[in-house]
Amino acid sequence: MSGYASKAAELIYATLNGSISATVYGDVPDQPPGQPSANMPYVVVGYDQQFPFDTDSWTGEELTIEVRFFSAASTKKEVKDLQKEVYDLLHRQSLSIAGVRVNDCLHRYSNVPSTAASNYVLGISRYRLTLTEVI
Repeated sequence: MSGYASKAAELIYATLNGSISATVYGDVPDQPPGQPSANMPYVVVGYDQQFPFDTDSWTGEELTIEVRFFSAASTKKEVKDLQKEVYDLLHRQSLSIAGVRVNDCLHRYSNVPSTAASNYVLGISRYRLTLTEVI
């Protein structure tokens, strides 16, 4: 099953892109010095971890995909609202990847930690996907 992490990240990207009130990227975009607020808010999909999810009958992977939220707002509200939008699109929803069975997509964690940065607010959410081969 190796190699399905990138497909799962693409699935999450495709599910979110155009469906939430922020721009979605596969990696943090290049920003001029000072991270101008004109590019915010935005969401970055990636930072995955893979674990075997095999039995004697089939092979699979369990993936944890992290979604990061960036906002230039002065409070955490914009990030928390975006986290809710993403939650509504991913948690326990029916998702599909060609050639792979997506058994489940579960929200595992969300946080908007206090950061030393004064020019943006960061939020982090993690989702666990269980994937098995199509038999």
